[in-house]
Amino acid sequence: MNLLSILNPVGKSVERFAGDVLGDKLDFLKGAYMAAGEAVPAIFDNYSGKNRVDREVSDEMKQGLLRAMENANQRDPNDPVIKYEDYDRTPGGVGAKYTFGNVSRNAFEYDEAGRPIRLVSPYDTNVTASQALDEGRRQLQAGNIKGSFYKPVEALLADSMKHGSASHDITFDQPE
Repeated sequence: MNLLSILNPVGKSVERFAGDVLGDKLDFLKGAYMAAGEAVPAIFDNYSGKNRVDREVSDEMKQGLLRAMENANQRDPNDPVIKYEDYDRTPGGVGAKYTFGNVSRNAFEYDEAGRPIRLVSPYDTNVTASQALDEGRRQLQAGNIKGSFYKPVEALLADSMKHGSASHDITFDQPE
């Protein structure tokens, strides 16, 4: 047995582990970037007093929201809310989580087959600005960088909602 035959499996394991860890961080960053692309214009428009409606989000985020709905159905089909915990860790799931947040199932319109075809929902800050910043501080103190990352943006969005209103009016494509 030579040294290369011993090191090669170890190297492959390290490579897979690094890919998993780095991949997770890259997925989060891509999702956070997508969410910021939605939230930042809404914050500016709200502070300027505009009533803003987003009619377009990325297909990845739409799919992330639909997967969250499926997860919510598996978690508790009677719960009227899709919650933060229902989103997956894909970029689309992360982007949808930090863009749509908690969503009432009543905010959806459905076709005859019961498939969601449209969502009309406000941005969900779900908290006041001070609550968001306090939660971000607690998450950071607990070592959860991801959990604290979006809270300042959520705080700005919560505060800006007093000055205007921003909502989504998203249509979902149905398979032919």
